Amino acid sequence: MGTSWWLRAVATLVALVVFAAGCGGGNTGQLETTGGAAAQFPQSGEPSAPRSGSEAAGATPGSEDYAIQPGPELEPPGGLVRCEDVPRLESSVKGNLGAGLNVDDDVMGVVLAYRQEHPESHGGLWIDRENGGAIVLAVTSDAEAHRQEIQDRLSGTDAVIDVVQVEFPIQDLSEIQGRLGQYMGPEFGLLSTAISESLNRVSLDFFDPPEGTLKMIAELVDPAAVCANVTISPEPPSGSLALIPDLSAEDPLVTCSGVPPVAYSALSNPVPIGEIDHPSAAALRTLLPESGAWELPDGDWHAIHIGADSATFAVSTPAGFGTARFERTPRDNWIIAGSGIGRPCEPVVALPDGLGRVAIRLDPDSPPAPDDTSVHLLVTEVGCASGREIGDALLGPQVIETGEAVLVAFAAISPVGPANCPGNPSTPVTVHLSQPLGRRTLNDGLHIPPKPLTVDAD
Repeated sequence: MGTSWWLRAVATLVALVVFAAGCGGGNTGQLETTGGAAAQFPQSGEPSAPRSGSEAAGATPGSEDYAIQPGPELEPPGGLVRCEDVPRLESSVKGNLGAGLNVDDDVMGVVLAYRQEHPESHGGLWIDRENGGAIVLAVTSDAEAHRQEIQDRLSGTDAVIDVVQVEFPIQDLSEIQGRLGQYMGPEFGLLSTAISESLNRVSLDFFDPPEGTLKMIAELVDPAAVCANVTISPEPPSGSLALIPDLSAEDPLVTCSGVPPVAYSALSNPVPIGEIDHPSAAALRTLLPESGAWELPDGDWHAIHIGADSATFAVSTPAGFGTARFERTPRDNWIIAGSGIGRPCEPVVALPDGLGRVAIRLDPDSPPAPDDTSVHLLVTEVGCASGREIGDALLGPQVIETGEAVLVAFAAISPVGPANCPGNPSTPVTVHLSQPLGRRTLNDGLHIPPKPLTVDAD
């Protein structure tokens, strides 16, 4: 990797600044889509990079929320089915609510009162966002009779309600959930239980469950009343750390909060939504004039990622950088699934499964000097790691030296299982150079463009 790469990175940094001031007119290019061929879309004329919120995935360090590292999902054995394989109950009629809007309080009061009058047959209550926001009431007996009675009570309103028949009443599911609560914890790998009303199941989330655990659960309760999500810890990659990309030869995957792993070009050259012929962009355009509960900011929205089942869009505003995520429903509709706005996003290389990000800064007690052939740094795990000392989980450094800069990268082997997020301690490390530092800058090579190191934490 030579000087030309470093100059290209600097040029890219200039291009990124352009986006902060707004995007210009369009020229024809390609937006790579996941799950199919590349679609031909007009692209913005100036290279640009979106900004979004904080970079910690899941919970933010300093909170007491819990997060786990992603890993492959296995098909649950022992008579349990995966929750994603359970058909979701849907309304047969289309609702009249805008995305994110809720039912009128008076209408919902009537529905809640009706539910309370029939506890023995109540099987769930939710809003079917995938079908226009229809109210769905689940019952275990004579759905048609319940439908007629509640429609009579709602006569004169514009409420759209459907009644579906299910097998298990909520009171039975609650009893099952309570019985399984004693198995929560690392001994059985059961992280959480919840009642999914639109599945009419108790959903169980497992992480690295011991052999035989799921079979035991299936024998304790009616397996038809539960479903399972099972995650297995990924194996970290072996060998020397080699993560710093060569932008002159590759288009690396990058990420930041609110943005899934995407090719760097998708961030540096986003596509205005007004020039995209895709149902997810059409759904966003429809939502922007009246975003309702989502409160989407005004501005020039761009596509960051369009996949087979999800899409992510972003906008730069004076208040911060916003994102909106859409999902494709089983009925082939695209609905908003989440949104947020936060501080600028600095793209970082997406790490392989099993590895977590490590922030790097200069050691304020040992600042680098031009004659130094060793530099003293402080490294800190970014993700949720229960405040552990990083120790042998630290991988690296990877060091690349050019005539203008020194690029450094570290990573951490992710903790196994759940971890809380109180913040992680910094660890001093020494990086050895092949020649004196001179006037070269020290940079975190996993940021794109490479980020100059300072004494300040991220």
